[in-house]
Amino acid sequence: MPQCYGDPEEFRRTGVMEFRPRNVVEALQCGHIVECNGVAMGCTLWRTDLFRRLPPPWFVTVAGWFPEQGGAMAMTQDLYFCKKAREAGRTFAVDMRVKVGHIDPGTGIVY
Repeated sequence: MPQCYGDPEEFRRTGVMEFRPRNVVEALQCGHIVECNGVAMGCTLWRTDLFRRLPPPWFVTVAGWFPEQGGAMAMTQDLYFCKKAREAGRTFAVDMRVKVGHIDPGTGIVY
């Protein structure tokens, strides 16, 4: 299943960044492109200019208690980067036409 997180319309409307998994079943069946707030790093293409526009660090795993942000927070490096980029005005999307699998080198089976 494509790793496609967060509703960008909600972010534009409220300014609140969220990364709930998107329901992409219909988009997947139709081969649509779905805008989102975050993507996983497994099969991701980045425009290298994005890294020139954002100051490092780009990839940080965060876990802890942050009272100023409302309490506990955990975020893997991929969503940390996406959050930083989205807050800087960048956008993300998942192209449902691209099929990606994981190959078992022992059997040759693609999952």
